[in-house]
Amino acid sequence: MKLFIFMCLLHFTFGVGMRRRQWFGLPYSPTLDCEPNEFECENVESCVSKLRWCDLNNVDCEDSSDENYCESHSSCHEKHFKCDNGWCIPSKGHCDGFPSCWDGSDEVGCQCEEVIGNEKNIHFKVHTSKKSFKCWKIEVPSTQYLRLKITNLELQSSDCSEASLVISGETSSSETIQYCSNNSSSTIERFENTEIRYHSTMRGNGEHQSNSFHLDLVVADLLCKRMDSFKCTDNFCITPEQMCDGNVDCFNGADEKSCERGVLAVSGVNVTRSKGVSWLKNQRNAAWGWKESTHRAVVALYLAQGANFNGTDKEEDLAAKQLELHMTTAILRNETDPIPSTQLGMYINALLVICHDPRNFYGYNLVQILQDQMEIHANEYHPLPYLALCNANVTISDNTIKKLTSIIESTSEKSFLTDVQSVAVMALSCISRKGNFSQLESKINQTTNAFKKGQNEDGSFGNIYTTALVIQALLASGKEEDKDWNLNSAIEFLQSQQNVNGSFGDILATTLILPILNAKNLADIANIKCTESLRMPRDGNPVSDIELRLGQKMSVKYYLYIGDKMDEIHPIFLRTPNNITVLDVMRLAAEADEKYKFEAQRNAKGKLYIYKIYGISNDPEDGKFWTYFKKAENGTLTTSLTSPDKITVQDKDEIIMWYKSAAIEESK
Repeated sequence: MKLFIFMCLLHFTFGVGMRRRQWFGLPYSPTLDCEPNEFECENVESCVSKLRWCDLNNVDCEDSSDENYCESHSSCHEKHFKCDNGWCIPSKGHCDGFPSCWDGSDEVGCQCEEVIGNEKNIHFKVHTSKKSFKCWKIEVPSTQYLRLKITNLELQSSDCSEASLVISGETSSSETIQYCSNNSSSTIERFENTEIRYHSTMRGNGEHQSNSFHLDLVVADLLCKRMDSFKCTDNFCITPEQMCDGNVDCFNGADEKSCERGVLAVSGVNVTRSKGVSWLKNQRNAAWGWKESTHRAVVALYLAQGANFNGTDKEEDLAAKQLELHMTTAILRNETDPIPSTQLGMYINALLVICHDPRNFYGYNLVQILQDQMEIHANEYHPLPYLALCNANVTISDNTIKKLTSIIESTSEKSFLTDVQSVAVMALSCISRKGNFSQLESKINQTTNAFKKGQNEDGSFGNIYTTALVIQALLASGKEEDKDWNLNSAIEFLQSQQNVNGSFGDILATTLILPILNAKNLADIANIKCTESLRMPRDGNPVSDIELRLGQKMSVKYYLYIGDKMDEIHPIFLRTPNNITVLDVMRLAAEADEKYKFEAQRNAKGKLYIYKIYGISNDPEDGKFWTYFKKAENGTLTTSLTSPDKITVQDKDEIIMWYKSAAIEESK
């Protein structure tokens, strides 16, 4: 009881216009939340009525801050707004709809407050002792609408000329709604930019009378008004077609949750895949490879989500390096033991998986080599090389399409026809996705329909290898969820072929089946996106790729000339791979000797511009620039305007970068 009396006396002492947030000996919150009709005292955890700020030396704040800035030449704090008469009020009072300055200057020139964000709660409360005005603007995009709920509307006058709340649109034809009396709740919808205006001209009895209301503003998608839309949140919706399409459209990913269908909806498929991945990884030898099956294993693990090959896993990097080593050995033997086009196609697929550009495998363009092979052996009908070329984003010729079409239309009695046709379907499906080849669809459909009709009662399409290839072809051609074949039965057949140790009998069968258990196929390699950080080799040194290039070497002389009269000459002699550029030579020289380090950038036309070598920069004021020259056998120097990364260097070439006077020729 004594404590209660003490608190009452304390409250009375500080005045009814102030609310403290700290009682002696009791904890208080470090954050202060004053009412809309209040200002915060400067140095004390307390609030004071706006009407008591600068009210003729009646101190209400314990630190007197409510009266410290109420002279005509007050020095305002940075958190204050300075009135035209020299007084200072807290910045909170500027453009809040209530004239806190004695001269009303804090509400002069105030623009409508723009409401930012899709959801906003506004609690407005203002004294009726002075005229007041406040407005808000809400931008409503054409694909969205505004849902506005007004609650706790309390106006001290029912006369619209004295106090009202008006909601209007930006067009003259839009409906204007005016509230002039107390309403417990009201919800409206607007489909255009909206303005909310409050005004009051009435004068009440000071701080004891207030006009107030609460606004709940929500800008929601128009899609949310459709009955068939999927609601990511109450205000953000997507079309039914965007659900379970493999792309996350909802911020919380809700549209792609519980979307397992097709292969991934088959009972136990994840366990089967996991066991198969574990078995395949356990077949690696001490060198982290799979001998002659390394390329198959790398592709299968990636498509089955058993490996990423993104540089974050040491074991995966070792496997990728083993693949490169295996391929290097095969390439070096190529003259005496040529690589078959099918093997070269599998190598290209594997390089795409580990993000090593097959067009630059240590100086060898494997894609071009494969294209040349296929032209030489034009009568050979192997579809896998064409699938690899499509995966490598090569434009496939009409003749190739005719060749692949003839494969899927073949009526040969050969026992392996279905296997070959399955790979051809994958190749044609890849091609059709990359261009306007609508005529291919009917031909692919004819073949896949024949596949479906050949499904056995146990779900298979023949032996385990043929079954795997046919299922991959059906997945590649978009037939996964067609109702005229039994996907579940086919996957269950594959599951039944898995041994206790996780294998499907051998590495070949396992590498063919694992991608299927992740709803993938060999044509999905075309969808791999390799960012710069993922590209192999990943040592961050551009010279490494040059130094490791395979094949014969050549001799190159590289000079730096400095001064118009060649005051300094710095030569370096290099042994380099064939088929390199001037830029490659400059990089090798810079790696060998720091004096050859250079800086370059591309201009607006994409040409590489060398502007600094040996610590010496181009000097436009002195007219001296670094210029490329090539020395002929007779000693004559010739220059070229071609970008240095486009100039190919030959054996025994002598190239020069000369820092000398240069000028732009006059155009004629």
